[in-house]
Amino acid sequence: MLTSLVYRSSLAALVLGAGATFASSAAAQVAPGSTLRFTGMADAIDLGSPGVLLDFDKRVTADPLGGTGTFASLNPKLKKSGSEPAKGANGSIRSITVGNGPQSVRKFVQFGPYKFDLEYVPSGVYGQDDCYVAPEVGQRCTPYQSPGYELSPFYLENLAAAPGSDAMFTALVKFDVAGLVTAHGITSGFTGTFTTMFEGVSYQEALGGLEQYGMEDIPFTGIFVADGPAFRVMALSAQTTVTPEPSTVVLMAIGLAGVMIVARSRRRRV
Repeated sequence: MLTSLVYRSSLAALVLGAGATFASSAAAQVAPGSTLRFTGMADAIDLGSPGVLLDFDKRVTADPLGGTGTFASLNPKLKKSGSEPAKGANGSIRSITVGNGPQSVRKFVQFGPYKFDLEYVPSGVYGQDDCYVAPEVGQRCTPYQSPGYELSPFYLENLAAAPGSDAMFTALVKFDVAGLVTAHGITSGFTGTFTTMFEGVSYQEALGGLEQYGMEDIPFTGIFVADGPAFRVMALSAQTTVTPEPSTVVLMAIGLAGVMIVARSRRRRV
């Protein structure tokens, strides 16, 4: 009888323990669709064929209201009205070279228990016809990764400058990333987008400045979305190296030279 009671007690403890483990594992998983939004600063240097070196300021800050789903745990508790605005959680980020293809950067971004490992940077999908021509509002471009002709990861777009501005353009620059997010021993996939805007210049002028001088203190926004195994689709996508016709190469060279002349003349007028 005593042996039976001990057996039943042990079995109950085992079942309860297994249930607790399962519950904690389920709670630790990053729910698909969970979103994390954060901001930071970076310097940029064009390295040519390897890509663009983004030397990040090591600290990034989560948007106080930018976490949804599982990442909502990073949102600060709301303060009483009249008090200082709540500050977002601080995290860390590691510098990378943004070139398309497989990447391997462990703890690329980390907020609290959430560790984001970078695995892949896909090529941009905009065309090249508007990359090396005189700037106009509405143009979109994915430039080649100089000096070769692989497509870079960047999405470039010329927007109209804000009303009241003396400038004509605002350049919008984006690139995507994909990888793995791990928390409490549970790993999921994620995809993300980094975005920045250059007020007062076109993306043609921004490209010229990057190639000649580099850029400093660029503010950016990152948005990461947990989405299960979707990153594998991106990582396994075949990369196509596009080799333009000789006439296209000549037009690109002429167009870029024209853009640089326009940029110089604008600077002289300023």
